Amino acid sequence: MNVFYSLFFINLLVQVIVFVPTMLISERFEGSVMAIPAGVLIGTSLLLIFVRSMNAFPGKTLPEILSAAPRWFRAPFLIGMSFIWFSAGMISLLSINNIAIRFINVSLQGPAMILIISIFVAWIMFFHKSEQIIALVSVIFVLNLPLIGVILYQAVTSEYMMWSSILEVGTHWTEFPSYQAITASTFMFTGYTNLVVFNKLLTKPIQLKKLWPVSIIGLVNLLTSFLIPIGLLGADGVDDFVFPWVVTADSLQVQYGPIERLISVFLLLYISITTLSILIHWHVSHQLLLSFIKGKGKRGQQRRMKYATIIILAAFIMTAYLLEKNTREHEIFRLAELWMNIRLPAEFILVLTIFRMARRKRA
Repeated sequence: MNVFYSLFFINLLVQVIVFVPTMLISERFEGSVMAIPAGVLIGTSLLLIFVRSMNAFPGKTLPEILSAAPRWFRAPFLIGMSFIWFSAGMISLLSINNIAIRFINVSLQGPAMILIISIFVAWIMFFHKSEQIIALVSVIFVLNLPLIGVILYQAVTSEYMMWSSILEVGTHWTEFPSYQAITASTFMFTGYTNLVVFNKLLTKPIQLKKLWPVSIIGLVNLLTSFLIPIGLLGADGVDDFVFPWVVTADSLQVQYGPIERLISVFLLLYISITTLSILIHWHVSHQLLLSFIKGKGKRGQQRRMKYATIIILAAFIMTAYLLEKNTREHEIFRLAELWMNIRLPAEFILVLTIFRMARRKRA
């Protein structure tokens, strides 16, 4: 359960950086309110179906589960899923890089900053296995938990919170949500899909009855990430910002606290959270690609794995560098929207595939 919730919570938090609040806020008068409960329902349903299906394959990864599948399906499917995971990490990387050069070190160029972050992530991936990565994620999440509590408490109790703006947006609950709003609201539940690789760390099946907090936590997180910026920045003014939560954090302060302005706490928190998210997504993508590497004997296999890892990580770093060098801020947002639109159908296909494989095994 520790593995599952670590993956779930990291994805839950990183949605602030990958433009989920921005996408929902852009349609706050046109269906986002209804998209939130719809997203919770869809996300929770997919999560439960996937987890129940994965329970039929204790300790197995996606490539191992698909070993009995036809080769014409297995190879394109794994490559496509690897691309989806790589893209997820890339969107997070481009977003946090944009924030870093704007709010932390304005004198450092974007390509240089993205090289620093991507090389750091690749270094961890090269020298650490799945067990060590999930342990790192768990430790950093626990350390960051108090910071999350401080930010939420200060936001909700702020004297500048305009509850009338939240109520104004709430009156549009009858508006039918768009596909974009649905894809954005379901994203925060997607952390469960990382079990395609991390399932090998589970010693026993996940009990579905213990997952009841998932939908409640997801709903609360969606509501807070969507409504708090609206309450502090205004129902109309909130649309003026690409990263509404960064501006929201900048408006908060802890009087007489050791760190008065919460923007520094927020940036520290989300740089660490986003780095972990990139690490997880790229690790999954990397592991899916490594499943194609074969060698003669144990030593030959290890040697090929090592060389393949170097090539894959180098390709990841180079792609990140080239994308940062050739994209602008508004283009990063468009890429995030495009990826969100592709992610949800891909997630449906993944869940359906694992579901059918589980039914075939149980038959």
